[in-house]
Amino acid sequence: MADLPKQLGLTPFKDALPVPAEADLSEKGPDGVAQVTVRLKRTKVSLHSELDVRGKPATEAFAYDGTVPGPTFDVVRGTRIRVIWENAITTGEKYPVRHVWVPPRPPGTPSRPGSEGAATATAVEAIRPWSVTHQHGGYTDGGSDGWTDDAVYTGRAQLSEYANDQPGTLLWYHDHAMGITRWNVFAGLFGAYILRDEDDEALTPTSGADGGTVHEVPLILGDRNLETTDGRPGSPPTAQLLHKVVALADGPATGTGSDGVDPDDPTTWPSTLPFTGPYQTVNGRIWPYLEVERRWYRFRVLNGANARTYTLRLFKEDDGGNLTAPTPEEVRGAVLQVGTDSGRLGRPIDIRGRLTISPAERVDLLVDFKKFGTEAGKASRLRLVMVDDQGDPTRGELFPAVMQFRVSATGVTDSFTPPADPALKAGYVRVRHEDHPHHGHRMVLITQPDAFAHPKFLELEHVAAPGDHSPHAAGAHPAHADDGHAGHPEGGHIRIRDHSGRLRTYRKAASTFMDTINFVVPLDGWEMWSFLNLGGPMHPMHIHLTRFQALRRDTYDVSGFDRVSETTRHPLAFAGAGVVNPDEEGWKDVIRVGPGTMVSVMGRFTGGTGRYMYHCHLLEHEDMGMMRPFNVAPPEIARFGHTMGHGAAATAVRIAREAAGPEELPREGPPRAAGREPGGSARDPRLVGGAEPQAPDAGAEESEAERG
Repeated sequence: MADLPKQLGLTPFKDALPVPAEADLSEKGPDGVAQVTVRLKRTKVSLHSELDVRGKPATEAFAYDGTVPGPTFDVVRGTRIRVIWENAITTGEKYPVRHVWVPPRPPGTPSRPGSEGAATATAVEAIRPWSVTHQHGGYTDGGSDGWTDDAVYTGRAQLSEYANDQPGTLLWYHDHAMGITRWNVFAGLFGAYILRDEDDEALTPTSGADGGTVHEVPLILGDRNLETTDGRPGSPPTAQLLHKVVALADGPATGTGSDGVDPDDPTTWPSTLPFTGPYQTVNGRIWPYLEVERRWYRFRVLNGANARTYTLRLFKEDDGGNLTAPTPEEVRGAVLQVGTDSGRLGRPIDIRGRLTISPAERVDLLVDFKKFGTEAGKASRLRLVMVDDQGDPTRGELFPAVMQFRVSATGVTDSFTPPADPALKAGYVRVRHEDHPHHGHRMVLITQPDAFAHPKFLELEHVAAPGDHSPHAAGAHPAHADDGHAGHPEGGHIRIRDHSGRLRTYRKAASTFMDTINFVVPLDGWEMWSFLNLGGPMHPMHIHLTRFQALRRDTYDVSGFDRVSETTRHPLAFAGAGVVNPDEEGWKDVIRVGPGTMVSVMGRFTGGTGRYMYHCHLLEHEDMGMMRPFNVAPPEIARFGHTMGHGAAATAVRIAREAAGPEELPREGPPRAAGREPGGSARDPRLVGGAEPQAPDAGAEESEAERG
């Protein structure tokens, strides 16, 4: 193929897309609850047939039940199951992933195969099989969520119980072990988890007698790198998985074993960029193809990559491999997004150009292969390609293709019609801040990385200070108003001026995973969480045990932040309103937070109690400290906590009093009134929550990010 660089060394679209087998849930426990044992194994998999040795898979991997991805769970809502995640990975062998880092590259330099002479991180080679599995997006008790420190060694097992009592969507499961998630997932520990509800059937195309053939395919995207025969880019690739990252600064710490760097001591390793690789995989296969008929299909798409954000577009491909973008008319109504991470949209989104999906995000798509300018009676091909902001194949990759669709020439009878309202019920409603006046609010800053430090969280706590809550004159939001503190750190505090001109003062309450838990969330309480990215890459933020919607995205002038003292010289100030994308108005559990941007989300914490985590889902960042714990507890219990932070004990008493009511909380369903979230009205006292719940201030407009 003319556009394939020789240094990648593998033939694209040679192997068929593998579809993972379904997990067998037929076994029942003594109490009638479905019970399944999934064994984590060391195995060899085929990333590409040209990497196989004598026709046999050759890539060493860790795998659930011996396959990458692991078996797909397909569960009906309300069906409780127990999963025994048994660590049966054999010991005594090297870890399957080779980790190296290389010197800095100019921006836009494509990732290339081969270790390029970099020293192998022997500390990674020595990792023993240690894993804990997290059901991403699930409503689970803390003991089943996959707490990062609760990993088990070979010969032991993790028992998790999943109630599956939440709206239908694509969840997924993956390793979540402290410090090594980036490598365990890279090695193969991930899989799909489909949760269906009563409305799912209307969204799934079928054919044949009684709809016996289901045209639904999970697509788990990812990227990998491979060692070459001599470590040089351009030499033939081998089957060895290579986790190669780029250092943020040149010098001794470039992985060459020079002074100051010990490949066996992670504390000496340099700050690096998150991983991206030159080989794109779908369901664990490099550049696969899928044969499809001229009909509707449903694709459950998951970005399972460590750190790559995909911006994708379908192109027509001719016999010579040349690509042509379909015309707007050819793609009108051909690709419909009907769901997001955590549920269905209120209406379909017609994807006529690009689709962006960041790590851990999911997209529920309906695709009509009768369109795209294909002709009945003539076979055709479509190629899924990574594109730039203009919709053209990106120049930042050696080969930007992801996979190929081969459309059959034979016409078929297709009776499927996408529903005009994919929610098919009144259960979807756009979350509005004013509908939940009693809610908690959280503020988290994300620091900028540099050559010596990875990004981290600064968990903030609001404190009273002179000058707070004082908007400037209408229309005036001076970014550098000194407020008596210009030019020097503001008394050890961090000050933020929001879009309404309201000024708030905070203190840093925590920054590392092992710091005291400060966020204590009442069960079934609503919370608004705001993330402000002070610079660097986009961070896909994930919060366990909740689904949320984005309320607003704003740009901020963050020049007032002092990186040394981690305080502000002058307030971090609102600079302009951003855009909440249509898909972000749906239910999510991952939200993209770009540099110089504050994103505020709102959701209800329900379905479990215990310890949970929120973190960046760039796995390299998660492992390097961008993860913090929080607690969820019944509000009448939370008041007895001993690590609740400043003022939280009195708040918990108030929450407990307001939350008094029927013991049984309503399950999410049709709203009681227009503009209300399923499960309760705007003033339902059972839905209060947060560290500082407040009623709306009728005398002044309050911040969407901070009003409580």
